[in-house]
Amino acid sequence: MDNTKALAILNQSASKGLVFARREEIEAVAPQYEPIVTVIDFEPTDFVDVGMGNMYPGKSATNRISDAAGVSFLRDVGGTREVGSWSSVKVAKQPGGFWQATGEYKVIGTAQGQRLKPDGTPRLSSIREYEFNVVDRANEDFLKDAGRSDGAKYTSEVSALKHLYELKKFATQRASTGAELGVVRELVGLPTAFKKDQIGRPMVFSQIVENNSFKVGIMREIMKSPDGRQAVVGALFGAAAALFGPQAAAGQIEAPPAAQAAERQVGPEPEAGTASPGSEDLDFGQAAAMAPEPDQAEAARNALRDYIASGMLSAQQITVLQPAVDNPGTPLDGPGSLLYYLDLCKKQEEMRKRRAS
Repeated sequence: MDNTKALAILNQSASKGLVFARREEIEAVAPQYEPIVTVIDFEPTDFVDVGMGNMYPGKSATNRISDAAGVSFLRDVGGTREVGSWSSVKVAKQPGGFWQATGEYKVIGTAQGQRLKPDGTPRLSSIREYEFNVVDRANEDFLKDAGRSDGAKYTSEVSALKHLYELKKFATQRASTGAELGVVRELVGLPTAFKKDQIGRPMVFSQIVENNSFKVGIMREIMKSPDGRQAVVGALFGAAAALFGPQAAAGQIEAPPAAQAAERQVGPEPEAGTASPGSEDLDFGQAAAMAPEPDQAEAARNALRDYIASGMLSAQQITVLQPAVDNPGTPLDGPGSLLYYLDLCKKQEEMRKRRAS
């Protein structure tokens, strides 16, 4: 979205929501990028009550905040590790009547993330760690339970051990979420904990993303001149492997020769209620291939538009195809032609189907 729309959403939500969007970033964003402002309504179940009126975002809420704020985690840094041995953990009833866990078993989560600045460069967080100590957590719960006036929960060794196993079951997830939440706090500016009365209010986040319209506009300008079109075609062949797979780079995908395209004729109309062969597939290129010669260029453009709208192509592929579709000078046949791109899309669709099967 453009700056004006992003700021309008921010201003509209500022009076009733918790704002973690950064106005200065939205106003200073570079033309190659654009801001996105997202408003999220959370439920109390999205947070974990950690006592003293404090609420921590759970795994789902942390992921939603990360997505809305544009935080991405580095895969080569994140992970969890165990310290101690679960076999060393025991429980015993103390003279005071409460249970106590002994031994050592904890899980430590590690995470590091990044978030784009207004100029498009990434801002790295520090490497954050979060320790979930099962023995300490259990003992804290046992002590709280002993002071309850409405009756203790852990009245036997079985109930105490069951609680230990429940803590162990979620230790890895809690450690991982805690580390990621530390990264989000640092990059987004979240508080250490939310209060219960804040959970019902909408939360506003912002992020910086690449501006595809800007890239498409530059590509259109380049494609206006013959030299520019030639340069783009040359670059496309060099990047074919990255965009459409190794078959395109190896020259295995070729545009249909003009003679073959001209020989294709429109078949008889199917009877009512009869499905055409292959109608269950996308096959956007079929209409272009079967259209009469004068209409093939427009049919090919429409087929490419359908591929772009299908959600099957990546943003990079769309960036390449869109100028060819929009430029009236793009030839029907030959290198860098409409039929060439159409055949690439068809091959992409076939590879996707093979992977799905």
